[in-house]
Amino acid sequence: MLRLQPTTLFLLLLSSVTAPLSAHAETKVLTAEATYTMGDGESPSFAEAMVLQKAKQMALEQAGTYVESYTKVQNLNLTTEEIQTIAGGVLQVDVLEKTRTLVGDGLRFYVKIKATVTTDKMEELARRIKGKNMADEYKKLQGEYSRLTKEIETWKPLVVKTPHGPERERALEQIREREKTFAGIQKSEAAFFQRLVSGEALFSKALGQLSKKHNDKSIADALFQKIAEQGYLVEVGEPDIRAELKDPKDVEIRIPISLSVDEPTKRAVQETARALAGITTPTTYFDVKAKKVLHGLTVRIAEDREVNNHFLYRLVSLRLVIEFTQKSGDSERCALYQHLAFPFSPAQVRKDGQVSLLYGDEGWGYDLEAEHFNSGSWFLFVRSEPMTITVAMPMSLEEAKRVRAVRTRIVEGKQQMASCHVLGGATY
Repeated sequence: MLRLQPTTLFLLLLSSVTAPLSAHAETKVLTAEATYTMGDGESPSFAEAMVLQKAKQMALEQAGTYVESYTKVQNLNLTTEEIQTIAGGVLQVDVLEKTRTLVGDGLRFYVKIKATVTTDKMEELARRIKGKNMADEYKKLQGEYSRLTKEIETWKPLVVKTPHGPERERALEQIREREKTFAGIQKSEAAFFQRLVSGEALFSKALGQLSKKHNDKSIADALFQKIAEQGYLVEVGEPDIRAELKDPKDVEIRIPISLSVDEPTKRAVQETARALAGITTPTTYFDVKAKKVLHGLTVRIAEDREVNNHFLYRLVSLRLVIEFTQKSGDSERCALYQHLAFPFSPAQVRKDGQVSLLYGDEGWGYDLEAEHFNSGSWFLFVRSEPMTITVAMPMSLEEAKRVRAVRTRIVEGKQQMASCHVLGGATY
């Protein structure tokens, strides 16, 4: 058994923003323990974060009971969601013990924490939360944690039960994608509580300070980087091999791919638009080709046209690269150049108020240049619904037999590689 030295973690960086405890502050000390078994495809740092999150959640539930009792005495009349949000805001966590133990073929992580709840900030936090949407925002964050945990627990048994091959690699890739999403949710939660405890929208405040220093493009670039690295949720479905009777030696591998935007990224888009005096508005759009109503946000990232167009130009330069890795380690790859297949689409609002999306088949999608955005007011349409496409990759039958895994990644710029063939367009 490997025993690690106890460390101290201040939940949500409260030590940097809270005042010293008042003489009349009450304190409640709680303890919580949790275990988590790391599976294939998970990194040790992720497993450690997961076990700590489990312990925090247990402590948070206990803290909520204490906060509810205290706020009732103070006649604050709060909802359950508001109580849980306050509990998270006043909770200070010390890691007392953490260990890693080999169990069978896996590694079990254990953590014991001490959670301290103090009352000196409760009334102030209650005033900031009551009647606002912050409790709803925190509830959504907790829901994302819960959803992510369930999805990971669904994929882990498939990795164990499935022999080496494309299906197992697909399950491993899904776990890796959710590990990235988990890190993004943690950052969003930390930013949320810093906003709550400081009484200001910390992220927006920092962005606003950059804006005053004429660094609007840097702000837009920071959002772009977040979108490129964490903003896309990509799910790869089961590959299907199709062969033609006239030439059975040549086949086509078809891969269903789902693309969507995670909630932390949507919030980052809105916060950036606010910081840069942009515009965000809920939009309903009827896709004539799909014959379906789409929902989402129409966003102008910045009031300044040059900054807005700079951001859009970078965004449409993103490519979805699909790699077919063979047993030898070699790989075949293709790139999806049609930006309309992404959940983020450039759009123009016409005089009648309707949204006109920038369609790839009108000649804009492959060699889009910055000057295309200078002729009018361009916006960004962020889709709420996931998009599904089917990508076809031709290869020989022997090459198809050697394919071990299918992976995806998002890259910026024009890559010198074949264009992916998309069958039948996107569905929603």
